[in-house]
Amino acid sequence: MNDDIINILNLNYSDVQSCSSKSDNNSITYFVTLVRKDILCPHCASLLKVKDYRCVTLSHQIIKGKDTKIVYRKRRYFCPNCKSYHYEDNPFVSESKHTFTDTTNIQIMNFLREHSSTFSMAARHFNTTPTKVVDIFDSLGQMKKLPFPSVISIDEFYWNRKSQTKYACAIIDFETGYIVDILNGRKIKNWDSYMQIIDKSEINNVKFICIDLYEPYRQVQKTHFPKATLICDSFHVVKNINEILRKERIKIMKRYDSDSVEYYLLKNFNYLLMMDSSKVEENKARYNKKLKRYINYPQLLELILKIDKNLKEAYELKEQYLIFNSMSTYENARVNLSEIIKDYASSNIEGYRKFSSTLIDWFEEIVNSFILYNGKRISNGKIEGTNSRIKTILKNANGFRNFSRMRNRIMFSINKNSLPTILEKNQQIKEAGKRRGKYKK
Repeated sequence: MNDDIINILNLNYSDVQSCSSKSDNNSITYFVTLVRKDILCPHCASLLKVKDYRCVTLSHQIIKGKDTKIVYRKRRYFCPNCKSYHYEDNPFVSESKHTFTDTTNIQIMNFLREHSSTFSMAARHFNTTPTKVVDIFDSLGQMKKLPFPSVISIDEFYWNRKSQTKYACAIIDFETGYIVDILNGRKIKNWDSYMQIIDKSEINNVKFICIDLYEPYRQVQKTHFPKATLICDSFHVVKNINEILRKERIKIMKRYDSDSVEYYLLKNFNYLLMMDSSKVEENKARYNKKLKRYINYPQLLELILKIDKNLKEAYELKEQYLIFNSMSTYENARVNLSEIIKDYASSNIEGYRKFSSTLIDWFEEIVNSFILYNGKRISNGKIEGTNSRIKTILKNANGFRNFSRMRNRIMFSINKNSLPTILEKNQQIKEAGKRRGKYKK
C-alpha cells in the first residue's frame, strides 16, 4: 500500500482497502478503494447494499511538478426497501466542494503570491477551474489591516471604470513598503467613513504623512491626523515641472516641418531635456546621418537648447528646481524655494507662471519634505514601485469588479509577510450578481 499518498490525503489506514500507483512520464495516477462501511438509507433508514462501483477521476496537484490524478473506485449503494440509490461519501473533496486538501490550498495560495499570477493561471497549473481557485482565495486570502506606522505614504490608483468609486487609495508603510490598507475611494467622504473604525491610539502614532499634490489629502490630514506633519512628495513636484517642459517642447516642435533638423532633434532626443543635466554624460561621438557629423549627447543637448529661447528658459527653470531639490536642507529650503517661486512667477512661459501659484499653495509641505527621518528624506518612492506592481495585478486580471477581492489580492501579493487566513464567520466576499431574466424560446 502507498503510505505517502495516504498521508498526503489525510486518510486513516483503517479506511483504505487498497491503494496503488502508476507513473507515466511526468504524470502519476493513484488508484484508491476505501473500506466498505454499513450505511443506512437517509430516506427509510434501511441498511444499504452495494449495487456496483463507479471509477471517479479527480485531478489533484498534490506533488509539485507532477500531473497527479486520483482514480477513486466509488461504491454505489441500493436500498432494497425504498428502491433508492446512493453513493458513498467522497473524502477527497471538502464539504464546500472547492478544494481537495489543505496542502493543495496552501500550494494554490503560494502560487497566487506572485503578483504576475492570475486565477486562471493557477487553475491551469492545479488542474481545476478558475471559479474554484477564486473560492479558495476568498476563503484563505482575507487580509487584515496593518497597524498605522509612524510614517505613511498615500496615493491612489485607478481600478474600475464601472464602479462608483473609480479610484482606490493605498496607504503604505514608508519604512517597510508594505500596504497598511486600501480604501474604496479617494474622496474626503470615503476617508470619513473609513476613519470611524480606526483606533485613536493608531492615529496618534502617525507622525508624518507623505502625499502628492491632491488637495483632499490635505483635508484628510487636518481632519483625521491633526498631530501629523504633512509632506509633499518631491517626485510629484518634479513630475509637474517636467510636464510643463514637455508641453513647451511639443509646442515649439510643431512650428517646424517634420523633415527639418529642429523637428528631428526635438522629436528623437527629447529625453536629453528631461534628464538631470549632471547625468547627461559625455559619450563617444557617433556619426549622425541627419546632422552629417559626429556628435555626442552634450553636443546634441546644446543644439536643442539653441532652437528656441523659451525652450532654453524652460529647461533652465527645470534644472533650477532639480538643484534645489537635491542640494537644499530643511534649514535653507524656505529661502531657496522663495527664490524659485519668484523666478517662476516672472517667467515668459505661462506654465511656469501658473505653477508658481501651486508652489505657494504647497509651500509648507514642500519645505517639510526636507525633514530627515532616520537619516533620510521622506518620499513616495516606495509607493510608486508598489503602484507598478498593483497595475501589473490589475492588467493581468483584466480588472476586478469586486473591491474586497481586489484589495485582498493586492495586499496578499505585495505584503511578503502575509499568510493565508480563514474566512471569518458571516464574512462574505462574493457579491450577488444580477438577477437572470426570463428565458424566451
